Amino acid sequence: MIEDSLVSIDSPANVKVFIGSGLTVDMARLHGCGAMIRGIRAVSDYEYELQQATANMMLGHDIETIFLIAKPQYSFLSSSVVKEIAMYRGDILNLVPVQIIDQVNAKLNDEDK
Repeated sequence: MIEDSLVSIDSPANVKVFIGSGLTVDMARLHGCGAMIRGIRAVSDYEYELQQATANMMLGHDIETIFLIAKPQYSFLSSSVVKEIAMYRGDILNLVPVQIIDQVNAKLNDEDK
């Protein structure tokens, strides 16, 4: 779904999606990434992300962490909120990329069975 969400960006060759296990800094190094981008919605996210970024700096001083702040209208949004709205057949059109709405609804409908 993440890859599908990225189809509309201008330079898709500059963005890659990886699934892995282990330390994030090890995954970044393995793929030649010099920076990780992390999203922050609220102060509570900042506290958690600061801890993660600091630990990552200790483990991988060569890899930067960049924080992006969510627009205020999305500061409440989380996967749990989207799941709950979708499970009760609510409209998630303005909450997730249009490219994945059908996938999200299908996945949650499969979980209902």
